Amino acid sequence: MPKKSTKIATVMTPPPPPTPTPAPASNRASRREVELCERERGKLQAKFGADATAEVVEDALLAWERKRKRLVDKRKSKLIERKANLGIKKKDSSIEKNKKKNKE
Repeated sequence: MPKKSTKIATVMTPPPPPTPTPAPASNRASRREVELCERERGKLQAKFGADATAEVVEDALLAWERKRKRLVDKRKSKLIERKANLGIKKKDSSIEKNKKKNKE
């Protein structure tokens, strides 16, 4: 007796939810900044212990923020210098070139 073929019922699954649109860069940067600050605050609180006053932790946090800003500025200046050495100009220069072409 031949085997009867049976159809397997497929379960209809809903489509996956749409991916959320990414937040604007400024929002992401500020959120990241807040997260880093909170994380560092927790580390400092653990370092100084539970008996540390809020002032001590805040002073250490401000010092950390100053150091972080200084390092970011240093990194940005190195990047600008490297671009200048390679001959890469600012984005504005391409706009200026187009203006000159249009005048001619």
